[in-house]
Amino acid sequence: MGIRKYTDAGGMEQTAIDGPKGTVLVTKGKLDRHFKVWFSNSLNTLLSSGDYDVAVREAKRRAGLPD
Repeated sequence: MGIRKYTDAGGMEQTAIDGPKGTVLVTKGKLDRHFKVWFSNSLNTLLSSGDYDVAVREAKRRAGLPD
């Protein structure tokens, strides 16, 4: 459990947060202005934020990790 970096299929470095409630991803495309937060097994965006730290905090909360 915790925060880890990975490289997606497009070659972009992304963030994954593994917790007791599942794996939550923080992703940003090459042309995107916002970081998107979503569960790894879903296509639904939980949050879109221009601030990486805000996105990671929300991802940690959704994954069930303390802030």
